[in-house]
Amino acid sequence: MKTQLRLPGVDAARMKAALEVCERIAAKDRSNLYVTSQFFEDRARYDAFIAMYAVMRLVDDFIDNVPDKALASAGARAGLQKELDRWEQRIRAAYDGHPSEDPVDLALAAAAHTFPVPLQVWLNFVDAMRFDVDHPRFRDFTEFLQYGEGATVAPTIIYVYLLAAMRDDDGVYRVHAFDFQTCGRELGLFAYLAHILRDVKQDMAVGQSGLVYLSLADMEKHGLSESTLRDILRRGEGTAAWRALVVDLCGRAHEMEARGVAMAEARYPDMARDCAFILCLIITVYSELLRRIETQPDAVLRGDPMMNNHEKALLAAAAARRTDYPLSRVMEKMGLG
Repeated sequence: MKTQLRLPGVDAARMKAALEVCERIAAKDRSNLYVTSQFFEDRARYDAFIAMYAVMRLVDDFIDNVPDKALASAGARAGLQKELDRWEQRIRAAYDGHPSEDPVDLALAAAAHTFPVPLQVWLNFVDAMRFDVDHPRFRDFTEFLQYGEGATVAPTIIYVYLLAAMRDDDGVYRVHAFDFQTCGRELGLFAYLAHILRDVKQDMAVGQSGLVYLSLADMEKHGLSESTLRDILRRGEGTAAWRALVVDLCGRAHEMEARGVAMAEARYPDMARDCAFILCLIITVYSELLRRIETQPDAVLRGDPMMNNHEKALLAAAAARRTDYPLSRVMEKMGLG
């Protein structure tokens, strides 16, 4: 299927080749977001997604593939920061309509031209990666939220824009009469809290020092430290302090969830049916994940799977009913009998 993404000076064959490169990057590990995005019916939205997602994956993987960054030499960290500076320059050039010849840059420029997400959102994303290089821990929840503005809010805002935007007569997709940035912020943060709690065991096993996304102040508030967290992870059994921390963080996530879901649900009637379904599905999956973590806080210490594919398929069917999306399409793509 031909894409509707266009960039002056780039012919259809080059754009097709660039998007094929982005597709391979985006599909690398078939993430939940990539799989869910297979429901896009508008090729322009899908191609904009893989173009933007490919850039985020490349930058994020570049940082994540260097464990124990805080233990690296000052020179090594400076090298990482310079590479992030280069990525910022590439993103800015793409937004200016003057990308490099790199296929990913060409695709991003076309995506930004067709879906003009504010550039600042991308700059926030790169800033979060910069924070990662020099800050192995969060002092408090405020610092965590500041980091989240780039690490999770930025990608979520971009995705909500792709879902909520409508094609104007000039071929550009814009969002009208909807605060997509606030909606993306609330949804991104609530889902991120569920994500970091789910992956606490996996993150703590990264490199020599591990990744700790729970703030030091929050752990101290509940009588925990990094040392005691490692102890309960080794045992695979939580303590009253751990369970209290989980309840505390889930409570904060629920407040964000309620605000974000209310905004999203109010927007569903004005969205393309596939887009309303996709957003509802993502919210439904993360809402269920948060509730399971809250009721089974020790399961994440053992690294137990919180949800299987069949359960996700049932949640997809529920989201289809909620948004009046054809259940037959869900059954076909997700293997429901």
